Amino acid sequence: MSVNKTTHRKTLRTFCNAALLSTLLSPLALLPLTSQASLLYKVEGNNLEQPSYVFGTMHVLCQQDFKTGDALLQAFADSEQVVMELNLSDSSVAQKMNQMVMNPEGPYLDQYLSPEQLTTLGDFVQAEAGVELAQIAAMRPFVISSMLVTQQLDCAQTASYELFLTMQAVSNEKPIIGLETVEYQFGIFDQIPLSEQTQWLWEMAEDPEKSKNLLVKLKDTYLAEDAEQLHQLIVDQPEYEEYTDMLLYQRNENWIDQLETEFQSAPTFVAVGAGHLGGERGVLQLLRDAGYSVTMVE
Repeated sequence: MSVNKTTHRKTLRTFCNAALLSTLLSPLALLPLTSQASLLYKVEGNNLEQPSYVFGTMHVLCQQDFKTGDALLQAFADSEQVVMELNLSDSSVAQKMNQMVMNPEGPYLDQYLSPEQLTTLGDFVQAEAGVELAQIAAMRPFVISSMLVTQQLDCAQTASYELFLTMQAVSNEKPIIGLETVEYQFGIFDQIPLSEQTQWLWEMAEDPEKSKNLLVKLKDTYLAEDAEQLHQLIVDQPEYEEYTDMLLYQRNENWIDQLETEFQSAPTFVAVGAGHLGGERGVLQLLRDAGYSVTMVE
């Protein structure tokens, strides 16, 4: 199966997973890092003949921050299949994303923002993304926010674990299984009022430095490989509280049965957003609750 690199890079730049997007849109304090930290975990027990692995990703990073250590590459090599939130090797995934980026009801910003706010937002979009607001005004709010977040990284070049792992799986002929569909992921945001999503977008434009500082905090916590703290950064947000179940916990719980099936079928490398790993209802604890031994790989 071939992968269109240009298409996937474009898709990854315009689509952000729920955990990443929600983390960036409100103030939070960076707490002390835990004494032990890792983003890679080995899953054993429950009569598995060989271990599987769970790795937490950050969907977009600057190239200089992108690292693939020996432990990660070995775990990937020891696995026979790869599980991710979406199967990006399937060309129909990118096609569906491109078809769904527009708001179904068309332009909406002027319904929720004043003329003065629209001017400020337009200036922000032009400065960060180099496009006129009118060109993207009909896009869903979370898609616009994702584009702007990527630009705020100030990277000469970006990198993506999802793209890297997809390329590696394809070149090594490892099957890729998607936990969700594009329709499901977009549908999550359809359950959040458009007015509220627009307000999140406005807050980015109103105080760009605050938004950028939050992104740096998220990135630094990820680079410290602290899955528990990353989860805490997400759930501590006031705006996020109402949607924690929908954006994180329900999805985590939905994934466990499918992960168990895949673990039993073959050694599996699982890569999902790192915000999904930590907490009492995170993927790691849910696997432990299901009887698996889940241990940190350093």
